[in-house]
Amino acid sequence: MEANERADESHEALEELQDNSIIEANELEEMKRELKKSKDESQEFQSKLKYLLADFDNYRKQIEKQAIIKREMDKGELLLKVIQIYDDYVAAMPTIEKGNCSPAVLEGLNSLLKNFDNFLKSQGLSEIEDIGTDFDPTIHDAISYKPTQGDEPDNTIIEVVRKGYMLNDKILRPSLVILSKKTIKNKDTNYVEKE
Repeated sequence: MEANERADESHEALEELQDNSIIEANELEEMKRELKKSKDESQEFQSKLKYLLADFDNYRKQIEKQAIIKREMDKGELLLKVIQIYDDYVAAMPTIEKGNCSPAVLEGLNSLLKNFDNFLKSQGLSEIEDIGTDFDPTIHDAISYKPTQGDEPDNTIIEVVRKGYMLNDKILRPSLVILSKKTIKNKDTNYVEKE
């Protein structure tokens, strides 16, 4: 009987070990599934984080670009006001030169004008070249035509009413110009109609 009992005990122990192995195998499989699920979620969160960081970087770049554009626009508006003062100053200079001003005053005013020019250039401002050039509607505003009999072709700028300026290769203020228009005269003024 002892042998039977031992065999039964061994059999029971073996069944218990098999049951434990099955339970452990099931637990191991469950743990593997949970680990895979956690790994997949981690990769998904990592992917979302990469997209979020890329979106944030694009947003940051866009905000920086908008800030630069806003600064340039504000600078342009301020320079337009300065240019108007400059235009008034330049327009007043011939009158002052004709007056009874001392040479020292004229020299000081001319020095001030040079400082004005240097300041405008240092800010990236440049004059639009006009006289003798062809009319370009992107940088010039034509206000009238003058008849010419010279060699200038039609639509050549012959007079500048107001200077135009560019700020860093962008039009800040177009030039106001007068264009040439050839006049054609009939040379045969003694024309007599024949019958």
